[in-house]
Amino acid sequence: MENLNPQILMKINELSDYGYNNNFQFENGELVLRKEEDDSKIEKHYVAEQVSVEAEYLYEDNGSAVITFMTNDGELGYAIDTMNSTGEFPLINYFEALED
Repeated sequence: MENLNPQILMKINELSDYGYNNNFQFENGELVLRKEEDDSKIEKHYVAEQVSVEAEYLYEDNGSAVITFMTNDGELGYAIDTMNSTGEFPLINYFEALED
């Protein structure tokens, strides 16, 4: 996280105050959570039906967004979405397409 835009880093720090501590990765159409708990590494995979999008924070001027999630098993976290070459946010578009 050391290479993040200061605006994004500030938002992540703010979200952690509310329990959104887990950094999800978007891989192959699912959210992946990797974390260490009690000296063991845990990896959980979630499909869209197992995740609720809580909020989206867009920073279009630097081409980034922070999306917060809650999973069906109570995990709170966030993912960083990066604008692609067409000006779209792939992760946000993925969840919006599922709503249609």
